[in-house]
Amino acid sequence: MTVQEEFQDQNRGPAFIDSRWFPWLDLLLVFVAGLMWYSGLTWQPLLIALLPWAVRVISGQFPFRRTPFDILLLLFLFSAAVGVWASYDQAAAWSKFWLLVGAVLVFYALSGQPQKNHWPLAGILGFFGLIVGSYFLLTHDWHSFPAKFVQLNQLLLRWSDVRPASRLAPLPPNVAASLMAISLPFLIVWTVHNWRQEKRLVSAISVFALILVATMLSATTSRGALMALALAAGLHILISIHQPIARLTNQSQQVILTLLLLAAAVILLFVALVFPGGPVALIDSLPGPSSATSRVELSKQTLALISDFPLTGAGLESFPGLYSHYILVIPYFFLPNGHNIFFDAVLEQGPLGLVSMTIIFLGSFILLIVAPRMVDMVNQSRSDIVLLRWAIAAALIIMLVHGLVEDTVYGSPAILGLFFLPGLALATSLPVDESTAEIVARGSWLAAGTIVMSLALLYFLIFLVSKQSPIALLKANLGTVRMAKVELHGFPNGTWNRYENLAALRPAEELFLQALVNGESRTAHYRLALIALLRQNFDEAIVHLQVADALGQSHRGIRKNLAYSYVWANRVDESMGLLNQIPEAANEMEVYSWWWGTQGRNDLADRADHLTDMLSKPAQ
Repeated sequence: MTVQEEFQDQNRGPAFIDSRWFPWLDLLLVFVAGLMWYSGLTWQPLLIALLPWAVRVISGQFPFRRTPFDILLLLFLFSAAVGVWASYDQAAAWSKFWLLVGAVLVFYALSGQPQKNHWPLAGILGFFGLIVGSYFLLTHDWHSFPAKFVQLNQLLLRWSDVRPASRLAPLPPNVAASLMAISLPFLIVWTVHNWRQEKRLVSAISVFALILVATMLSATTSRGALMALALAAGLHILISIHQPIARLTNQSQQVILTLLLLAAAVILLFVALVFPGGPVALIDSLPGPSSATSRVELSKQTLALISDFPLTGAGLESFPGLYSHYILVIPYFFLPNGHNIFFDAVLEQGPLGLVSMTIIFLGSFILLIVAPRMVDMVNQSRSDIVLLRWAIAAALIIMLVHGLVEDTVYGSPAILGLFFLPGLALATSLPVDESTAEIVARGSWLAAGTIVMSLALLYFLIFLVSKQSPIALLKANLGTVRMAKVELHGFPNGTWNRYENLAALRPAEELFLQALVNGESRTAHYRLALIALLRQNFDEAIVHLQVADALGQSHRGIRKNLAYSYVWANRVDESMGLLNQIPEAANEMEVYSWWWGTQGRNDLADRADHLTDMLSKPAQ
């Protein structure tokens, strides 16, 4: 007998705790706690969010519903705690940590919802897209950021001229599109469900809301969201037709579905490859602002940052400073995140955070498919169960596919909903009773084994690709964490680092030197070059940067620092090939002319002036 069963057998508790209303209260209190975390509080909202847990314990029940993902969620929060330690901005890291705690509490509040609450939840989630779309319509500036569709943009411009004035912060189009796209499957099934229940008025309202959300989604001209919706619809079609095909061909359903998926993948790959310019050009040919090229470059540079912190991660909310300082070499804010949920998770929380989060998502999707074969729900028709599970699976596909190009649920204020779809998957796939205890136990062991094997494989690949010993990787990783905490303290402060930081950087420098004892390391060479630049030892910096550039091709930060180091070392001819690849070089040289003058280096200011003139001349 499990601990949960022992608790429940001792005392079933008051009727209110076992009713459908107590889980609603649980979810409401987590929502209240989330609002308090958004306002900047730390641990205090836990007292509110965990109040239902305390009530269950007092009444003799287990505090929360056990799930196959408990170990994974615990490891995810552990990696988030490591992310707090590693972050250069402790205040921002703690704020995000508590929101991640809130996301886990949302998961448990949803996974424990009884069947009577499932359809009301679907309706709430469906109409949430309408709320998001309405907010977007009230705040977006189409004069500055027009929609790609001309006729639609003209209509939206007229709307923006007559709508009420608002001081609300505008919602980025891609974030709004992601949230609306995720809500659409729930609005669709809510409409179908009410039509089956012969609730014609509710169905009519739902259809009207569906049209509004679809229209507002198109107004965002978000390619990623539209492609995610198309992929979810395509998968639904394949899943719908594989059973009839299996019956006609007298083949296994699993074999037919696998073949259909492979055929679809081959067709998509063929179209992408034969399209003039390749996959990037194909995406840029779709309606909407061209961004595929910039997304590919952003992903490459984010991967370069990830390779600097392969074991621990760089820390929560670390992307803005790291990307600006080490990739763009600028002292001000540029991007809030890497526009990829998986890249952002591994950068901030390391491999453990990425693997645990990914297994939770994939496990939820698998559970939605295989649960009907393990256990049937009661008090609902099978068609209703299938309908609701389809909505959750479709929303999960949309969230993850769009998450490849836009980080909405991990890198934006929507982070509180990071695990809400897995929570719904648990609630609608496994009944809230003791009959699933064995399934939960087996799932927990499977999840634990999966994460151990996944981490072992991932770390093996890290060591294999880096060609470094674990000790060398660890030394370089710890050095980057220490260095970022020194150099990015107070970021963004609008000024470059100066020699005053040298004493504080000495421990990090020792770690980089120790890492190089065990072989070459791009990370160590790059950071040692930056320290040499602080000492204004440009020749030493060039040596390190040349090695780092050879070890890591296309690292923008390394090449930019190398180009500028050539200038400061008065090796202008060697710098020109690299400077011509840096669009902002002319403007920055003008700023450097002023900067070096304030540092008493008039010789370097003159070189910057000379380069400003050279780079400003039109190409012959």
